[in-house]
Amino acid sequence: MGTFDVSEDALADMDEIRSYVARDSQFHAGRLIERFYEKFGMLAQHPDMGRERKEFPSWYRSFPSGNYSIFYRPTEHGIKIFSVVHQAKDLGARPHLRIRRRRVALRVPIRPDSSPFPPLLK
Repeated sequence: MGTFDVSEDALADMDEIRSYVARDSQFHAGRLIERFYEKFGMLAQHPDMGRERKEFPSWYRSFPSGNYSIFYRPTEHGIKIFSVVHQAKDLGARPHLRIRRRRVALRVPIRPDSSPFPPLLK
């Protein structure tokens, strides 16, 4: 069993993405966010799946989800998500990718028999 912690910055990133996509389709916006949470759950169980990012501190890893990259680091019990960024965006403009400690806004335990979605997204 692993857990994933989602930082306030990552939640803000996903809200921005959801709002942008929702201008065209509420359904696709919701499905995109669900896919992010599916990836979070998978990464919490297999934290070494992502690739190390040499351009950031050595503890950062990233994993693709469609046109987006999930930035995270493995923790003792799973992973901590720092940011979700469109792959076309300038990563240097993301100051929270250079900060080691940020408050956790959401902690989700993953059990093999449960959904990785937090209750608000079900």
